[in-house]
Amino acid sequence: MARAHGQRRKHELSVGSVLTAPSGAARDADEDRPDAPDSARSSVSKALQLLEVLVDNPSGEISLSELSLQVGLPISTVHRLVNALCQHGLAGRVGVKYCPGYKLVELRTSSQMTEHRALLTVATPVLEWLFAQCGATVQLGVLRGFDVVCLEKFSGSGGSRIPSRVGARLPASCTGLGKALLAASGFADVVETRGMRRALPTLTPYSIRDPKVLARQLREMSRTGVIFDNDESHIGVRSIAAPVVLRNRTPAAAIAISAFGSGAMLERYAPVLLKAAKRIAYGLDSQ
Repeated sequence: MARAHGQRRKHELSVGSVLTAPSGAARDADEDRPDAPDSARSSVSKALQLLEVLVDNPSGEISLSELSLQVGLPISTVHRLVNALCQHGLAGRVGVKYCPGYKLVELRTSSQMTEHRALLTVATPVLEWLFAQCGATVQLGVLRGFDVVCLEKFSGSGGSRIPSRVGARLPASCTGLGKALLAASGFADVVETRGMRRALPTLTPYSIRDPKVLARQLREMSRTGVIFDNDESHIGVRSIAAPVVLRNRTPAAAIAISAFGSGAMLERYAPVLLKAAKRIAYGLDSQ
């Protein structure tokens, strides 16, 4: 036993020993035990928790104390693990806060590009055309559970004020892209027939919390073909969105036009937005 305690095994991971603690760093009690395989699995689990929070955090940056609170780990443990992630490019620092690292962004974007290659091939030239028509920020997104993931974004002058980014994942009920997809997926029917006991997630004070209010808004899209995000995902940002619905009535994606300023008159872009959505749907159906 003495020999077992005296021989510390380094924690190794297939992704390049991401979780190997720095020399001299304090280790948790469970990581001091000689059963290194269990210890490594524990570290992997904790680091994956941190990565999930970093990736899903809507603001893009998060403090050490907030990370600790969300994963339920001591600040010292979180500090050690997140610094190890930073060393390998899976996390990054912005001042005193943390964000997804460049390698994590590359991996996630590459995965999404591969999975949605056909959609992006068809949609990209249409999005370029739509951007030329309106000059405002244009985005493409797909539904993942109850979240929406941004796959592509075109923006010009002032586009940096629209804080969305490719690869970002946000609650669908808080965004124009997400609400368009929920509407086309029949979410209003689910709310009205089954009901929802829990309030919806929110990103701003203007995000919709009541599922019944959201259902009424989704129903309205069946009349107009478009739906709006008014300061619901980011304060000061307004969007108009439409779903890309295939011939078999399956929503393949959604596209949106966004502008900064609550007074942005996006209603005028409804015709070109709907035309772009139909062009993408036609291209996908023709494959």
